[in-house]
Amino acid sequence: MLRAAIYGMGRWGSRLVESVQGSEKFKFVKGISREPEKHKEFSQKTGIKVVSSYGRVLKDPEIDAVVLATPHSLHMKHVIQAAKAGKHVFVEKPMTLTRKTAEKAVEACRAAGITLGVGFNRRYAPSFVEMMSRIRAGAIGDVLHVEAAHSGATGYGLKAGNWRSTRAEAPGGGMTARGIHTLDAMIQVAGLVTSVYAFSDKRKLPGDIDMDDTTSMLLRFASGATGSLSTLFVTGELYRVHVFGSKGWLEIRGDTELVARGLEGQPERVALQAADKERAGFEAFADAVAQKQPGTVPYEEAINGVAVLEAIPISAAKGKAIKIQSPNLSFPLRRRPIPTLTLPLKGREVVACRRAETPAIRTAAVFAPTGAGGCLSPHGYFRNSQDPRAQLVDRRAGGVLYADRYPAGRGRGLRLEQRPGLHRREGQGTDRPRSLHRGPAGPPVLAPSPHPDRRSRAVQRGLG
Repeated sequence: MLRAAIYGMGRWGSRLVESVQGSEKFKFVKGISREPEKHKEFSQKTGIKVVSSYGRVLKDPEIDAVVLATPHSLHMKHVIQAAKAGKHVFVEKPMTLTRKTAEKAVEACRAAGITLGVGFNRRYAPSFVEMMSRIRAGAIGDVLHVEAAHSGATGYGLKAGNWRSTRAEAPGGGMTARGIHTLDAMIQVAGLVTSVYAFSDKRKLPGDIDMDDTTSMLLRFASGATGSLSTLFVTGELYRVHVFGSKGWLEIRGDTELVARGLEGQPERVALQAADKERAGFEAFADAVAQKQPGTVPYEEAINGVAVLEAIPISAAKGKAIKIQSPNLSFPLRRRPIPTLTLPLKGREVVACRRAETPAIRTAAVFAPTGAGGCLSPHGYFRNSQDPRAQLVDRRAGGVLYADRYPAGRGRGLRLEQRPGLHRREGQGTDRPRSLHRGPAGPPVLAPSPHPDRRSRAVQRGLG
């Protein structure tokens, strides 16, 4: 049982507490509010004591984790404080409001060795779970384009002076409350976003509400896919994600409705049983803590979504596309089991890359088949939108692939071992990728350096 405190006792905080009543994996045992006296009824109903000091909660040995439902601009500070105290963190979306603050929050959690969860509850909606299962199984072939919309009449209920109704806390109109969910879904489906061209205006909200209400954007993904996303704060309720592939399409509307269509035949409508998304998210977080996983959302995806959010008002103001930078994760890595990756080798070229070095640890080279659409980013994350098995293994491994590691300051590390039919270009021990051509015999392997002080072992990647 994971025992947690919740910081932020508003409407949504109360909903989060309600969602896990009776759970055998997750339990709220304390609440935090600047004005505890306002929550006496809540305490009597739930048996949860509400206190005013976040610092004291972080020192409480009876608390395993904290859930943050505080204003977005405070997330980084609260996450870092919890990480330093050794508490696992579940932070409501968006994780932060800028790429740099998101990176700092992630680095603090990674360095402290605690689990970071992000409140993307719609990852656990039955319709989306079924959609991702079909995409990973190759039901619609290669993902080409994604359309998404998340809108509603939330804007009409905003009150002047509330932190949720300001541009500082809600950039891009309804993105922080609604659109961030569909953006997260699009990143899961199509990979990291590389550019965004946005439009964002205030069309109907009253003058004392300082935020936009009509926002849309065009996206390009690292996989080559394209996308369009809209979020309106002054219209009827709509949640929709529509994925177009080379063999058909899938569309979800809400949590329990999925429509699928192939290249021929009629659309298939699938009705799914409703489930509590919030409860599923917290129990997945508890499982991640128990299994000592880094988080419920791959760090690279979480930071990429925040970077897009930050770029939306900039793009809208400048009237041009904004490129999205790759995450800068410079924290040292903890030793963990080496994940297994097996892919069909569809192309002839294989590239060996070294993961980015950190002040404390370097990692050895790993192989990825470029012919299968795979690549290694400068931070060593495997991306392959064309092979759903690669994406699935990537998530199970926490988004990190490496062959081996050795202490910094011990030289250049592993060399590439030649085998019959495997031809290596000249040059060894540099940080640049190494091109290899696989001949008729055997896959490429990594071999230890002949120097005894370079402590690494041979690791073979199954690419055949």
